[in-house]
Amino acid sequence: MLLVASTGQAQVTTATVYGRVLDPTGAVVPNADVTASSQSTGAEFSTVSSNAGEFTISYLPASV
Repeated sequence: MLLVASTGQAQVTTATVYGRVLDPTGAVVPNADVTASSQSTGAEFSTVSSNAGEFTISYLPASV
């Protein structure tokens, strides 16, 4: 059996932002509203942090 794998190269036009919301004392902030926005287009992408204060915003256009 012969297996061949190849990869193509493509330009990525989106990004993902990961983070954790902390208060001034360093404690996590659950259920915090998190928004990434573009000053040039006004586009907004929002999510809510988890119980551990973590968030992910995926598929952000390169312009944001």
